[in-house]
Amino acid sequence: MNKNTQRVLRMLKDHSTLLLEQTATFYPFGVVINNENEVIPYNVYFGKDDPTGERVLQELTNQLIADLKDGRLKTIGIAIDTHFKNKDYEANAIEFRTLDESGESFNSYLKYQKHNILGLSLL
Repeated sequence: MNKNTQRVLRMLKDHSTLLLEQTATFYPFGVVINNENEVIPYNVYFGKDDPTGERVLQELTNQLIADLKDGRLKTIGIAIDTHFKNKDYEANAIEFRTLDESGESFNSYLKYQKHNILGLSLL
């Protein structure tokens, strides 16, 4: 994993933690490194619409990949709320997806636990 990917992951994790702790809600969002090596939050806007998380993720992914391919960005990252479940295991997590200009991708997860009375704990 290169240095830019580490920088993007750090901001994705920090902002995800803040969102979960302060709002207990989560919509997909992005973080990018531009050509000036600045780490910048990235999101999409739908006007007065109240889009689903899936619609936000699709538009965010499309825009970030287009900007990466056009050479406007060096590294992109997206944070997504997800849920794992099989017969032996169940968990809520935030998935972090990154992609850099060379095509190298990296995914990681931050597990968390929801509580009944407005709270959560990061695992």
